[in-house]
This record gives sequence, structure tokens and C-alpha cells, in this order.
Amino acid sequence: MKVQSRHLYSSVQGFYETVKKMIPIVGFLFWLLSPSPVKAQNPVAWERARQLGKGANLSNWLEARWLGEHFPLDETYQETDLLFLKSLGIETIRMPVVFEWESDTLPPYELFATHKVYDIIDRVIGWTQGLGMNLIIDNHGGRPLTDQNFESQIPRLVGMWKNIILKYKNLDPEKVFFELRNEPGNSISNEN
Repeated sequence: MKVQSRHLYSSVQGFYETVKKMIPIVGFLFWLLSPSPVKAQNPVAWERARQLGKGANLSNWLEARWLGEHFPLDETYQETDLLFLKSLGIETIRMPVVFEWESDTLPPYELFATHKVYDIIDRVIGWTQGLGMNLIIDNHGGRPLTDQNFESQIPRLVGMWKNIILKYKNLDPEKVFFELRNEPGNSISNEN
């Protein structure tokens, strides 16, 4: 298992370097899936966190798969909602999305680019850019990632994120951030 873990670590590290070149912020946030710990003293991380200021979450929208055939509800949030939040001193919007449900489970793990979710994401990106707000796009849940399945799931996650990077590579990494996995928890041990 140790040899496989080192091989996986090498593969993940190679992807990390590619991400870092393509979109600096995704490389910066890669620690969410990385087997090595991130030092809390990283001055870049602290500065970026400080710049986020006060935030609000656009909940129960693009992660609301329980709506079934009505998912997603297009009118849940509008630009006027963000304008109101900005008037309250909110500087950062966090938008939960489940990319794993909006991308293929087979190589090359393409995004379902014509799905309405991506139109809404693009619209919110435009709203936050127009209002001078930060945006955190949170990969909120998805398929389980555990000690038992991580080796088979990592290629899918890496492929999915490569496609997300290609789609959003021209965004300002100082204003748009990606949360690679919401609350990953303890389902994967430190050995993996």
C-alpha cells in the first residue's frame, strides 16, 4: 500500500504543478485533496483569506438535487440579491455546486457543459465581477471518497478538475476561488 500511495502522491503532485501553472488559485486550494499537510503559516493563504472579508452563502440552489426534475431553480437568486448583500458589507459570495453530478463518470470526465447549472455559474461569475465581489465556487459533496475507493476515484476527480480548469482558466485568481471538496472529513486516513 505504501508503494501505491507514493505513486498516487507523485501523480497528484504532477497534477498539482499543472494546476498551479494554469490557475494559481486552484493550485493553492489543491491541499484539500493532497496527502501532505499544508502549513498554516503560509503568508499567501493568510493574505487571501483576509481579503475575502465578510461572506454569504448561496445555499439550496446549485447543490439542491433533492428538487428532482425541477433542479436547478433558475430564479432562486438574482443579481439584486447580491447587490443587497453587498450593501450589508458582504464582500464574498460562496456558491455551492456539485460538479461531480454535472460531469461524466468515465474518462475523460467531461463536464455536461450544456447543463443549466453552468449557465447559472457563468451568470453569478458575471454578477460578482460587475459588483467587485469575490466568489468562492464550492464543490459541495458528490460521490463518496474513502480509504476503500480513493485510488479508483482520484483519476476521476483529477480529470473532472482538469476540465473545470479548462472552462474557467481565464478568471481572476484573486477574485474567484474554487473549493475542491466541501468538508472532506475523516473518510480518508493520513496514510492515503
